[in-house]
Amino acid sequence: MKITKQRLKEIIKEELQALTEVDRGEWVIEREGVSWDEKFLNRGLKWGTLERAEVHEFKQEAAGVLRYALESGKIDSGNISDKRELEGGGEEALHLKAPSSQGEIDRLAYGARTGRWRK
Repeated sequence: MKITKQRLKEIIKEELQALTEVDRGEWVIEREGVSWDEKFLNRGLKWGTLERAEVHEFKQEAAGVLRYALESGKIDSGNISDKRELEGGGEEALHLKAPSSQGEIDRLAYGARTGRWRK
């Protein structure tokens, strides 16, 4: 197979770019629309907490696990997230001033149902 010098330069440039784009860190697989206790993929392709989540060193490795699990039908959805960004997150608790009036409780309940929050 013959290639031109220009094409060889392009191939080398692409490969060097791929090497610099390696995402090393702590990557986990999560799913949407569930509680924090069953949001992250643990060992054995079971859903659980972030503390027990299977951590992957490379984003590409996590993508491979996710692809395998989806294609084999072991899970039905998921996406890859940076664990460092998720730590300390969790579900934020709503803190009310005590004592709260029934009107304030009703207003907060309405905001929770509709997604419209007012102060």
